[in-house]
Amino acid sequence: MRLITYCTGKARKVIESCSVMNPEQGYPKAKTLLKQRFGNDFLIAEAWIKKVISVKPIGPHEKERLQDLADDLHSYFETLATMKYISELK
Repeated sequence: MRLITYCTGKARKVIESCSVMNPEQGYPKAKTLLKQRFGNDFLIAEAWIKKVISVKPIGPHEKERLQDLADDLHSYFETLATMKYISELK
């Protein structure tokens, strides 16, 4: 479900069916479909990195945006770890 949140357009349409699967089956299937249709692991990892480093500053009273960023960072870490791109965090 987290992955589908960050996809739009054709990419989202391609993986929507994976959201009803068990996460152990759905995530690898979605990742495979995205790789087949839209590139490779490097491009996917690069898109995550760009998303995280392009975050606009969060003000002191924007708790919801801060929580969203924390959720994104967790997803970013888990995705890169799964894809064996954890070294990109350095």
